[in-house]
Amino acid sequence: MKGSLLVARSEVYRDLRSRSTWLLTLLVGFVPLVRVLAWRLAEAPERLRRAQSGASRSAEELAGAGWAPLVESWRFGLVLGGLALLFHFARGLAGDNDTGVARLAVTRSVSRPGLVLGRALLIVPYVLLLALVTGVSAWFSVTATYELGDLVVDGYTLATASELRSELTQSILVTLPPLCCLCSFGLLVSAASRSAVAAVALSASAFLGYDLFKEVLGRKAAWVFASYVPSIFDESAMAEMVQVALGYSDAGMSTAARNAAAILPWPEAALALGVACVLVARKRL
Repeated sequence: MKGSLLVARSEVYRDLRSRSTWLLTLLVGFVPLVRVLAWRLAEAPERLRRAQSGASRSAEELAGAGWAPLVESWRFGLVLGGLALLFHFARGLAGDNDTGVARLAVTRSVSRPGLVLGRALLIVPYVLLLALVTGVSAWFSVTATYELGDLVVDGYTLATASELRSELTQSILVTLPPLCCLCSFGLLVSAASRSAVAAVALSASAFLGYDLFKEVLGRKAAWVFASYVPSIFDESAMAEMVQVALGYSDAGMSTAARNAAAILPWPEAALALGVACVLVARKRL
């Protein structure tokens, strides 16, 4: 355990001292802002048409107009941030093996499984930091131009602000476990690869390839953690939350899918880390 903590501290120190880490964090933080601006621009023709026809939206409808861009911009930040974390964890072990750092760490009282477990200790804090950075950016970007009141469509209140906050909280909470499992998958790929470039390429190909063809699996896709990760072809809780915020009555994640997203990734992450430990133990450093 001492060796794992040493690896974790070393990784944090290296990340904090890396200029690329700060630039990437800044980029991920700007994604929600850019998405809100794009949303605002996309609404411009509709606002102009309503103004010309005299059919402007009521004050009640405008009061809840911010929920959809808030969730959508947050989701976009999680998509890019999730990929960044995947590549970060995929590069780690393989990169240290390239440079000889892994061999040096093992000779200085760090066990081979400790190389994996030390990085695994950072998964939850890094995922929470990602959610915080993108969430704060989305909130400030949206509240500068929108309001977050009750969702009213055609004079009918579809959801109150408190209900939408509760739904959004649940959606983000069930999105965190799949993101953690995605990082564990990155560690597994890193343990199986001989170079950092190969690890990043393989992890990207596997995740994005699954995202493209997951519909082929049908119902079996519900057993794969990647089905619940925010992605390009998104079926995550955050994607469903966007539809809820737009006022679609049939939107929202089912209870079974929500439970699967919250529970299923943890044993899959443990399995990935276990296999990664075995691979590193047998790997030539």
